[in-house]
Amino acid sequence: MKTLTYTDARHMINREQDFIQPLKSATLIRRFQSYIETSDWDEQIIHKEHLFNRICLIGVIMSGLAISPFLIAALLK
Repeated sequence: MKTLTYTDARHMINREQDFIQPLKSATLIRRFQSYIETSDWDEQIIHKEHLFNRICLIGVIMSGLAISPFLIAALLK
């Protein structure tokens, strides 16, 4: 996997063949990628599926309660 990094453009004005150093290394991205590939985060989510389902259900109910006054007002007109 190749990552794009921001480089300093001032070195590109020079006509000489210079190696452009990236300003920030991609170590944080590599560490996150390693975590995703080697950890058991997906198994932890599967074990807590009931909790995620309840959170989603609460979100849907709250959204319905927030929209319901507008729906009732539209139906009564």
